[in-house]
Amino acid sequence: MQPHAETPNFETGDDSALYNQAQFSQYMPGYEQQVSQVNAADAATGRLEVRHDDGSGTMFYDKTQFASPHGDYRVYEDAKGGQWYAVNGTPAVERQPVYENGRPVYDGDQLRTVNVDTVKYRSILSRYQEPEMRDVNERMMPPRKKF
Repeated sequence: MQPHAETPNFETGDDSALYNQAQFSQYMPGYEQQVSQVNAADAATGRLEVRHDDGSGTMFYDKTQFASPHGDYRVYEDAKGGQWYAVNGTPAVERQPVYENGRPVYDGDQLRTVNVDTVKYRSILSRYQEPEMRDVNERMMPPRKKF
């Protein structure tokens, strides 16, 4: 078994974009696209998202924690030798409702919404499940031979 990939410490906040770009380019030296923003909120669970200037993005999944994706993807190796699946995403705009005090805001009969820039990914990877303990007394029959 391989240990999970370790990510560097990325900063949070608006002033940390340049620092995170430099951290990511050192961490993932084989990734050739220009990165404008790094989202490392799910780094502990094996996911990193980078955004590009054109609005697109790339989601990175730790190869030791996720099954291989369907469709187009690439595998990158980080500076520490860990491998990551990279799935490209396209820019999109999503409408989200506006909330005040935990309740949605209405303009007459219409729900008030705002447009939010986002990235849509074609593949969403599934995590490997934790191994389960088998009952010691349980015996599994060997498979039968087919003639």
